[in-house]
Amino acid sequence: MRVSVRPRRGPAAALAVTVVALATTILFTPTSAAQDTTAQDTAAQDTPAQDSTTQDSTANVPLSFAEMGLGGSVALTGQRGRASVTLPVPDGTSPVALRSTLEVPAGIERGWLDVTHDDRFVGRVDLGGGVPTVPVVVPLTGVPVIGRSVSLDLSTTIVPTMGSCLNSRDSSTVRLQDPVVDYAGAPTSPTTVADFLPPVLRTVTLVLPDEPTADQATAALTLAAAVVDRYGSQPVRTAVRRTSDRIGAPADGPFDRTVVVAPGADAEISLEASSDPAAPPALIVSGDGPALLDQVALVGG
Repeated sequence: MRVSVRPRRGPAAALAVTVVALATTILFTPTSAAQDTTAQDTAAQDTPAQDSTTQDSTANVPLSFAEMGLGGSVALTGQRGRASVTLPVPDGTSPVALRSTLEVPAGIERGWLDVTHDDRFVGRVDLGGGVPTVPVVVPLTGVPVIGRSVSLDLSTTIVPTMGSCLNSRDSSTVRLQDPVVDYAGAPTSPTTVADFLPPVLRTVTLVLPDEPTADQATAALTLAAAVVDRYGSQPVRTAVRRTSDRIGAPADGPFDRTVVVAPGADAEISLEASSDPAAPPALIVSGDGPALLDQVALVGG
């Protein structure tokens, strides 16, 4: 985790009042944004790659390229197309297969897709000839995991049919559509603050006191923005909950995290075990005034 603590600057009082008023409105007024999050969750349940929030130790955990922030497809253009991807690897798992559907342009007599890692051959898929789509299953077992990620190089070689001309992007692009990576094992829960945020994050829930102070509301908004920025193109969803609403709430899945902004004179960050032993712990961030914002900077940095 990168640690970056910046001294708190003294903003103008009028601006501070505006931010706090806006924060309170956003945090504790039911809005269409909250309904959109529910709709996204429902839609996610209909996608096979999303059905990994509850896994046993023998099941594969499927993660789509889209939810890993890698986009919905990979284009390999030209008679010798090239692309590289870096796959995040959740703690406690290892990649076992890359699944996708190859979209092959017309006019291809033959061709193939090669997958390599550091110039080591991983797998090959024959593109065939005259077939618009080709199913892809490339075994990834044994590919080394370095720094919670795996890097793969993808390359295509295509040979046009007699009389065909592959001189445009559309006519020479082979595309991996909706790729999914299967991971063996079960994601493990963090045991230290440094490992609290996973390589893949679906939802971060911020829990505030029922009547938050100005600093607590600002800290929540700051933390939400920092976490979303940290994950870049991953579609991280944010939710806010009152402390009183936390009782009886569903437990987090392996790719969800809860951060509790708690009152307290002592500035500290700690893990709080979940009542569900299979769920990850919550992160408790406490402190008053500038000290609280400094703790938030440690989490989102």
